[in-house]
Amino acid sequence: MLSIENIKVSYGKAMAIDGVSLKVEEGELVTLLGSNGAGKSTLLKTISGILKPHTGTIRFDDQDLHTMPPHQIVRLGIIQVPEGREVFPELSVLENLKMGAFTRKDSGVGKDLDFVFELFPRLKERRRQWAGTLSGGEAQMLAIARGILSAPKLFMLDEPSLGLAPVIRNDIFKVIRQIHQERGITILLVEQNAKLALGMSSRGYILENGKVGLEGKGADLINNEYVKKAYLGY
Repeated sequence: MLSIENIKVSYGKAMAIDGVSLKVEEGELVTLLGSNGAGKSTLLKTISGILKPHTGTIRFDDQDLHTMPPHQIVRLGIIQVPEGREVFPELSVLENLKMGAFTRKDSGVGKDLDFVFELFPRLKERRRQWAGTLSGGEAQMLAIARGILSAPKLFMLDEPSLGLAPVIRNDIFKVIRQIHQERGITILLVEQNAKLALGMSSRGYILENGKVGLEGKGADLINNEYVKKAYLGY
């Protein structure tokens, strides 16, 4: 489905991604780990077309992404939920959700809206509330739900549990697992909670200084001694 080969991305003279290659197969949940500044968010932005690689290729279903503008990439079904719970604060919850379906012309929007309200009952309760008045956890729910309304083929989530209370964090992970298992949505997950993320992942990659330092099955990485010390805290 997604194939990245030897891409390099920089901010001015600073190299952020230095020869990264990875793959995400259809139906997988793949986790991307790494410390702050390792290049994780940069990689997602590059896949989305917000940033352009200097070298290398990005292909999705046999189409070259690295030459496409972001809006065309979205139309292919590549949807990113960025770090920071970005919502439209002066629109209602329902209006935010409808914005997620902006590019859709199929008849399934109503069913998907019912689906996200089942996933997130709080959003249904607050559907007429301004998004800017939501709590941090509710805003993250809205950002994920809006992404689902875009009918993703590849769903990229950037630090969905960042800054959330443990109870809300666990709810978010349950939802990620549910949409992957019930809907079969392919997911590329950037997440700081390595244990939870790897525990439900098909495979994982670890970025270090803009390069892939380690890759493998989720279960294997959890039991890797280096990963235990560097990312799991034991």
